[in-house]
Amino acid sequence: MDTLNYVGPTELLTSGFVNTHAHLRDKEERVRALLQYAYDGGAEAILPIPNLTPGLRTVEMLSPYLGMIRRVMEPDKKLTIIGTMMLTEQTTRDDLRRASNAGIVDVKLLPKYRTTNSEDGIRKYWGHIRELVAYCTYFGIRVHVHPEHPWMLISSRDAEYMFLPIAEMLLDTGAVIIWEHGTDARCIPFWEEMAKTERFFVTITAHHLATNEDEVFGDVRGVCKPPIKTERDRGGLVAFVGKNYPWVMAGLDDAPHPKEMKHTEEGRCACGDFTTPFGLRLYAHTLEHLFVTEAGVKTFVNFTGENARNVYGLPLSTRKQRLVRRPFKIQHRYPVGDWNVMSFWAGQTINWDIEEA
Repeated sequence: MDTLNYVGPTELLTSGFVNTHAHLRDKEERVRALLQYAYDGGAEAILPIPNLTPGLRTVEMLSPYLGMIRRVMEPDKKLTIIGTMMLTEQTTRDDLRRASNAGIVDVKLLPKYRTTNSEDGIRKYWGHIRELVAYCTYFGIRVHVHPEHPWMLISSRDAEYMFLPIAEMLLDTGAVIIWEHGTDARCIPFWEEMAKTERFFVTITAHHLATNEDEVFGDVRGVCKPPIKTERDRGGLVAFVGKNYPWVMAGLDDAPHPKEMKHTEEGRCACGDFTTPFGLRLYAHTLEHLFVTEAGVKTFVNFTGENARNVYGLPLSTRKQRLVRRPFKIQHRYPVGDWNVMSFWAGQTINWDIEEA
């Protein structure tokens, strides 16, 4: 991205950010810190992912967790929380019915062993899982997928692309499907085809728009699942967001891990790029080419908030913020309760900051 020849505005107004893919972890002190970072980073609503330890597989497991989130939230920094439950091979129709009765209308499918805390993930999507996804339509439950093929013989580089037939099968049930953290530009024409159903949505992270696999090679802070891919993929995703599709949304997938799990002496480092405190700033940095026109600014506002509000039935934003083009330096580490979390692009300076309007 050519930042030296930027000719757009140096300030612009935007509404509250909706993060459709947040990681709040499970201990109160960590949740409290992450909520603070999310709010200070511009968020107005977040959807916490349920793959904790243990995963939130039932209403009885999810409800106390949501209660804890709301209890530790600062009174003057309220965030709308969109509750999400794991759908696993052990899930029953009664689990879905009770979720719907409790107001939970989002479930998450994880491929077994493909990502963090996915031991309860799915190996076979046909049969029981397909029937459950079809049953979700009865209750108006949205189905979120971590779109990587569960066959571990398929490389991480190709696992998302190979998930396309599974996504089509799930979409054919009549369900609303949300393809999370899209990374592979080869998928874009297939997304566009599936979106014609008006039941298919895609989220894109800031870090997959910001960099490529060569730039993060050797940097454990950039190791994530699904992995950051080629410059061709990054450029394709940036152009894709610029098309202003109403079915494309921002979602940080901002997974924090303690420093010890990133620089581990045994085993592999943890997967996750921590961007919570500066996620909206990073989206502005990667998409500032849009700001040179009013239509481009509207595209950015839609992508970072309005599209998600329409999908999730959220009220109009009441939080007004000003994006300001001035240097913002990303901290090397952020305290998250008892964790010391290393950040994505640690120590780098990005072009945009935010302030309350």
